[in-house]
Amino acid sequence: MFKSLQQNKIILICILYASISLVSFGLLFHWQGIASDDTYSYVSSAQNLIQHQFFSTDGTTPDYSRTIGYPLFLACIYALQGNNAFVVFIQIFFAALEIYLFYCILIEAGAAQKYALIGSGLLLFNLSSYQYSWNIAPDFLFGFLLTLALFFLARYFYGSRRFSDFTFFTIILNYALLVRPILVYFNMLVIVVFAVFWLFRKISGFCPLIFVLCFLLCWGGWSYRNYKHSGVFIYSTISNYNMLKYNCPPITAWLEKISEKDASEYHDKVFAQKYPEASELNNAELSLQQKAYGLEFIRTHFSTFVLLSIFGLFGTLFGVSKTFLFSTFSALPAYLLSGLYLIYLSSVYILYIAGLLKNCRKSFNLLQLYIFLLSGYLATPGAIMANSRFRAPFFALILIGMTLNLDYFFGGIGAGNCPKTPKHINRS
Repeated sequence: MFKSLQQNKIILICILYASISLVSFGLLFHWQGIASDDTYSYVSSAQNLIQHQFFSTDGTTPDYSRTIGYPLFLACIYALQGNNAFVVFIQIFFAALEIYLFYCILIEAGAAQKYALIGSGLLLFNLSSYQYSWNIAPDFLFGFLLTLALFFLARYFYGSRRFSDFTFFTIILNYALLVRPILVYFNMLVIVVFAVFWLFRKISGFCPLIFVLCFLLCWGGWSYRNYKHSGVFIYSTISNYNMLKYNCPPITAWLEKISEKDASEYHDKVFAQKYPEASELNNAELSLQQKAYGLEFIRTHFSTFVLLSIFGLFGTLFGVSKTFLFSTFSALPAYLLSGLYLIYLSSVYILYIAGLLKNCRKSFNLLQLYIFLLSGYLATPGAIMANSRFRAPFFALILIGMTLNLDYFFGGIGAGNCPKTPKHINRS
């Protein structure tokens, strides 16, 4: 009966989130999905997938910067006669489902039910979840897939030990790679970690094998697609493009005391002078030169790059989308929400870090290690841009880690005072 009551409470939290999100979306945006700078490229790519079965923004030139994950999600909805409003409805449903998955992950890891409910309830105050679930962009779907993958990983290590759960984890995490290419090196790290687990007879040899095969299918298959069209075996050009367009300008702006816009124009001019043949290259070939230029400049100004990345990391972790808030609300409510949200974020991070420092010497927790590595990995590459958008996919993971720490801070209250150690898995 108690378990049934707890289940009802988490379902009520999910319904409350969905109700708040749907009503707010209707009142604020009149059932029209928010368009960001990247929305057009994803929508047009999805439409070209349907009309021409070809991944391209303009219908003729292959797109090498985007990967197929989010456009394919859009294309499935468009093919069923859905529109962008329906895309948002689906994303809101996924956001409510993510809260339930959040609760289940904590229960699987051995957290007390009262703390699992508290943590789930705290997701109601995550403004980024609402904002990006209303946005026609991959940020929300990417974060949802990370939580869904973690759900199956937690089930595998803490509960079922079924190979099917590990297979679902593998498929979902590699599909997340197709949604956001930033995940590529993390998935490579996962392969290494599972290979070590297998060597120490902690998991079956089939686990790293199935992950490698799925990774090669997604990463290798898409890289080969780009090679066929461009002659360059590359998964995505976006990181190379960002190196020139978004990593170099802040350094120059800081050193020369100029605006980032002027710094960007300066680097465009220098790049054109250094690589005059760039205009004759396709985008994949061009990205290699952008990478070479960016790496050389960053190496020359490495200390400044590190300093700005540290400053930018605070912007990523604590920043609030002022464009979203001040275009949606009047000045006073926008400032009030910004202040309250900053307090909310700060409290979560303080409890999370304090819990890690307090308990890292006492016990090894696989879930906490995975969350820490993945969150740090996602926050670091774009830190210099100081964009709160990059926090959206991993914040729910940080909140899971924080909620697990509540058991340590308030041990002895309720069931599940200490998160469970993963069950030993014999190699088959």
